[in-house]
Amino acid sequence: MKAIPLKTSWLTRLLLICPPQLARVQKVGTPLASAFALVILMATAALAQGQTSSPQGTPTSQSSAPEPSSHSSADAETTHPVRVGGNVAQTSLMYQVAPVYPAVAKSAHVSGTVLLHCIIGTDGTVQDLQYVSGPPLLMKSAMDAVRQWRYKPTLINGKAVQVDTTVSVVFTQGGLPTSDASQELEKKPVYRYKPTGYVNDFAGVIDSEDKSRLDLICKDLDQKKEIQIAIVTIESLEGEPIKDFATQLANLWGVGHKGTNRGLLILLSVMDRQYRIAVGLGLESVLPDEEADRLGREMVPMLKTGDYGEALLQLAKRIQLEIAQKVE
Repeated sequence: MKAIPLKTSWLTRLLLICPPQLARVQKVGTPLASAFALVILMATAALAQGQTSSPQGTPTSQSSAPEPSSHSSADAETTHPVRVGGNVAQTSLMYQVAPVYPAVAKSAHVSGTVLLHCIIGTDGTVQDLQYVSGPPLLMKSAMDAVRQWRYKPTLINGKAVQVDTTVSVVFTQGGLPTSDASQELEKKPVYRYKPTGYVNDFAGVIDSEDKSRLDLICKDLDQKKEIQIAIVTIESLEGEPIKDFATQLANLWGVGHKGTNRGLLILLSVMDRQYRIAVGLGLESVLPDEEADRLGREMVPMLKTGDYGEALLQLAKRIQLEIAQKVE
């Protein structure tokens, strides 16, 4: 499956359920074998300090709570990218693609650092990328990779802003990756999970019969409509916002066919009593936020009683019906 961009407005609901005894979460290591290591250094992306906390008492909110600021509202609405420095700190890299070491550079024993200037858009994507310096033989590979990176959107006074920053991509021959950015990414809980199919029950809350029925629904949508659905259950988010977790997981797994971006990920965190329906850009017109929100609410009563498999099965059936009516 290929990666798809996911829109930033997702759906989260706090579920008042009492989690039963759960199976142990599966943890999968990250492979680290490489003849030529690529050390990816993420440099100076921006996040306004004091703007990342969630509103107190509203754990299902999707936006960051703005702290009191001396900046005026006009400053937050400026269309000019925000530069790194002062009270602006490094933002979070949510999805990273490692560059391919060019064969011609390998044979010529070329290594070094490629410095790139980029503008990060309000949705966290790399909007503009320019070569600044570094070995010319490594330039294209570095730029091709960084264009696919995704950052957590930067908010100032509650408004998403563009970020003016630089990125360094370091190519070294031999050894293992030692990048601080790469190591930070691998520490995140989301990197422990690897797809096992359409249904990924890491929390162990779906019985075999419900899993088989969910598989059939997902397979039918994939084969007949070319729409991919990933259903994921986990024990805990381990402190990660469910919005970020679902976004990163969908990108890492590549939910959706390349070129159509028609993919959907359903994430259920049992101990956190939260779920999220992450809809790919190619399905926006088919399953808008309001519709996905309504379908999600329908399964809440079953989630409250611990019938997780039945709840997810009902949601999958409703999504299948909606898609069948709107997609040829």
